[in-house]
Amino acid sequence: MTELVWIIGLLALGYPLVVLSVLRLVRPARLEMATLGAQLLDDEGISEDTRHRVQRMLDDAFDWSALIGLVAGFPGAVLRASPAPGLATPQLAGLDTPVGRRFAHLHALSLMAANPFFACLLALELAVALPLVRSRTVIREVLNELSTGTGRA
Repeated sequence: MTELVWIIGLLALGYPLVVLSVLRLVRPARLEMATLGAQLLDDEGISEDTRHRVQRMLDDAFDWSALIGLVAGFPGAVLRASPAPGLATPQLAGLDTPVGRRFAHLHALSLMAANPFFACLLALELAVALPLVRSRTVIREVLNELSTGTGRA
């Protein structure tokens, strides 16, 4: 019993230190993401839907609970995803530029840094799902559905 108390105590003290270290490491990437997000919002050529999505991604980038929603929604989204290759994903259209892709990658990194535990769970879900669906299109569709707010207000 005392070993369990020690383990829980160490985890309770150690996890915040891990999170702070990770956040310190990704700070330059988060600043770059904010800059790219501002560029995208200032771009007159993007649609209102894309502008809303970018704003939402900027709002969620520092939210430790955002990744919990992704992890919780991932299995259902995989089951709903279409396995048809080449399926268009209109939600990605506005971010399908070098700046948009870089912004999306940095957003994912920021979410993972905000909650490393659930980042590991999401990586595990991806590792299990990839061999099952064997389609990059399906995984992109799933992550796109989740990032556009399925199950989130």
